[in-house]
Amino acid sequence: MLGLKHKFYLGVTNFDWFQFHRTHHSLEVNFWKPSKATFKVLQPGELFLFKLKAPYNKVAGGGRFVSFVQYPLSEAWRLFGRSNGADSYLDLKQQMSSSLGSQHGNLNPTIGCILLENTVFFDPEDWIDCPNDFAPNIVSGKSYTPLENMNGQLLLEKYVETSRKYSGQNLVSSDILVSDPVNGSHRFGQEYLIRPRQGQGIFRSQVIQAYQGKCIITQEHTLPVLEAGHIRPYSQGGTHSISNGLLMRSDFHRLFDLGYLTITPDYNLLVSSAIKAHFSNGIRYQTRHGTRINLPSQLEYYPCPERLAWHNENIFQG
Repeated sequence: MLGLKHKFYLGVTNFDWFQFHRTHHSLEVNFWKPSKATFKVLQPGELFLFKLKAPYNKVAGGGRFVSFVQYPLSEAWRLFGRSNGADSYLDLKQQMSSSLGSQHGNLNPTIGCILLENTVFFDPEDWIDCPNDFAPNIVSGKSYTPLENMNGQLLLEKYVETSRKYSGQNLVSSDILVSDPVNGSHRFGQEYLIRPRQGQGIFRSQVIQAYQGKCIITQEHTLPVLEAGHIRPYSQGGTHSISNGLLMRSDFHRLFDLGYLTITPDYNLLVSSAIKAHFSNGIRYQTRHGTRINLPSQLEYYPCPERLAWHNENIFQG
């Protein structure tokens, strides 16, 4: 439960990026940084608020921090698409061309990706004044701990109150912004409604990180040929959760989705004989039949055995 003792970050962004996401009602965004500098301010689940640059100088929305990762620009576009705040890869390159610094001239620069979900974008009449201690010359942003900073507490109160206006029938209950009582003090925020996480870009990125950027079958780690796929498709009741994901080289991913191979609940690869029957080929895949897949380093990210069993029974052409 997040509240007064938890940090939040007020990040500076331009109006065009904000307006793109507001217009598209984005549920997740990549708040990108055109440099290799890291972002270590927030823990997953803490708030990242949007401060518009001059001449606006207002707090206009925010989201929930998921993770910070670094990708070549082409991969950031492949993974997140319009969640980057642009209609095309060319538009994205043009947006950051003037701020690449030492990477200027690099055709595929590495950028920082601050990934946010449950995002909300306020209408102009709901924009909030910046805290008094947010200096005009701040370029990137400033962190606040409301318990230690009254300006931060006041801003968080206003953000919570304004966010309630943007709750709706398709939103789900969350305790993200409920404060903790401090020395008997009153709670400044009640539980309110926020959008559920629905985006696929963050899912893909989290699966890549969980598997340390390596194919579960071949150990291939050339990122452009790797794809994060669902065990049980989202359209058929699956979720955008790491335990419902697998990182595979693109050809294995395609065969998995078509049912020509599967993973058993005890994490062994099975290759269907149908691949040879249908295509008079497939020897290179058959040689991997029965091998154990590469697993994430953290047990909590292991593929869900129940979802693997579902794939075995409903998709696999055994």
